[in-house]
Amino acid sequence: MRRMLDPKKEHRDDSHWELLKMGLLSNRPVSRRLAWTPQEALYQCIMSHREEPRLDIRRAQAATHKLQGVVHKMDKSCATISDRLSDLETRTSALKSDMVEVQGQVDAHEAQLLDVQWKLEDQENCQRRNNLQVLGVAEGEEGSEIRLLWNCCKSLP
Repeated sequence: MRRMLDPKKEHRDDSHWELLKMGLLSNRPVSRRLAWTPQEALYQCIMSHREEPRLDIRRAQAATHKLQGVVHKMDKSCATISDRLSDLETRTSALKSDMVEVQGQVDAHEAQLLDVQWKLEDQENCQRRNNLQVLGVAEGEEGSEIRLLWNCCKSLP
């Protein structure tokens, strides 16, 4: 089966005719692959694989499109995280200033508490100094003072 390359056939593409014009392909009959010139063999190899790069390019474009979507989502996520982080920093700063104010109040209350505690101890000491302690009389015994003295005098030897 012999095939002749005919430039007048319309089914050939322009790149084929460009190679013919440049002398890289011959217009002689080709019966087998062994009869091809090196340029024709190269051309046939290129033509048999010419769809593969296009498919690879389409796949690469689809993958690039997907990656662009992922990058866009990551940009949105980063922007959201950045906004949330600045909000957290603002709140943390406000809480720190509130904490300083509250710590000042706590220190003031502790000082007041120590002052009140000192005054209470002083009052208790003054109260004890003004009370008489009589031996033989139970502390907290109630009754009139005269009866208490009379009972105490009876118990004396």
